[in-house]
Amino acid sequence: MERWLGKVAVVTGASDGIGAEISKKLVNVGLHVVGLARNEEKLEKLCGELKSESGRFYPFKTDMTKEEDILKAFQWIEANVGPVHVLVNNAGISQNKHLFEGSTEMWKNVLDTNVIGLCVATREAVKSISPGFVDTEIGSYCNMNVPIEFAKLKVEDVADAALYVLGTPGHVQVYHNTIHKD
Repeated sequence: MERWLGKVAVVTGASDGIGAEISKKLVNVGLHVVGLARNEEKLEKLCGELKSESGRFYPFKTDMTKEEDILKAFQWIEANVGPVHVLVNNAGISQNKHLFEGSTEMWKNVLDTNVIGLCVATREAVKSISPGFVDTEIGSYCNMNVPIEFAKLKVEDVADAALYVLGTPGHVQVYHNTIHKD
């Protein structure tokens, strides 16, 4: 975890439950965590609890169903904390209703939180970041002219990532493993 010391992580749904716990653990190991959630009071309380840890927690009230809130949050993060290195898309809601009992408003709220909010946050977190080009022969076949600022990964980097995923305990499932060169 040393390589993450002082890096910026964004955790959505950070005011309670899994998001709060992930935020605590990341701050405990030295990351600067921006917690996004609607409940400003709980975010502030969590910030107070984490004041003496090695990292820092930044609460930012954000409604993940509102694109303008998400955009404002990421603009603030870039201007006040720094570039995002880690994004934990944790915010989510569910409705305990059958399809025939649900309302259009309920479905829109679930989709706006669980899908649209996640997509907007992901888009904002990865802007201007290397898409992870790998220095292989396929790049020359495809005439991929990679700008100099997009450093290429080595094939060994990808192989190491694969070994990492395979080396996780059996109860851990890695669904996405995105890597890029710093």
